[in-house]
Amino acid sequence: MCSTRRYLLLVAGVGVLLFSALPALADWDLGDPYKWLQRPDLETTGVDVHVSGMHQAVDDFQCIESGPITGIHIWGSYKNDYMSASLDTLTFTLAIYDDIPAELSPNGYSTPGQKRWERTFESGEFVGRIYAENIEEGYYWPFEIPGSNYVFPGDTICVQYNFQIDPSEAFVQEGLAAAPKVYWLGVDARTLYGQQFGWKTSRDHWNDDAVSEYVGSTSWDELRYPQEHPWAGESMDLAFVIVPEPGTLVLLAMAGLGLLLFAWRRRK
Repeated sequence: MCSTRRYLLLVAGVGVLLFSALPALADWDLGDPYKWLQRPDLETTGVDVHVSGMHQAVDDFQCIESGPITGIHIWGSYKNDYMSASLDTLTFTLAIYDDIPAELSPNGYSTPGQKRWERTFESGEFVGRIYAENIEEGYYWPFEIPGSNYVFPGDTICVQYNFQIDPSEAFVQEGLAAAPKVYWLGVDARTLYGQQFGWKTSRDHWNDDAVSEYVGSTSWDELRYPQEHPWAGESMDLAFVIVPEPGTLVLLAMAGLGLLLFAWRRRK
């Protein structure tokens, strides 16, 4: 292969790497970079935990690299797949809390502590897409609804919502590999026209289970699978991903450029 052709292929490869590092691409797919990942359970064991109508669910994650959180992605579904064709009827409030570990918690299990960051995303400030279809999932209200707090099937469509955060407004997490730090991510959806949105469970279990509350009450209740579920009584975790900040993505692209240059020189 001539040197010119090698050079053109190198430039093309670098272009792909740099393009993939741009933060403007809102969707997140398996294989993309991440700082923390709990994948959605898309099998019949998956459950959507109600987080609309003033109810919030919160799940913990570990930080081993300090820096701003500039991208958050969650998965969920609507009860009976009843969702508007427009995002105009939906807002999300995301929050990040400190951790109260189990040994210091009066509940006997870890819970969120002080709220460190909160942002409400109105229509036009986030992106949604259908992530999976033709699935069967349960829908669960973690608060007391006698005789009807779990239904199966509750929905058949999984949606991914993507939130990009300006670095100047982002929460800066402080953990390090040598000194990890635990935080909690909270999700509260506000819907219209009778829509009910649930945050999807994950099979990726870490630390204690997720918790829920009536927004503002700070009375955290453990999230465990309901009696009608095959995993009744076991801990629930929720599906979300936290991505690297844009600067980290650029560093990944530059590292890829270095590898390409090294390979090109070896083949000359």
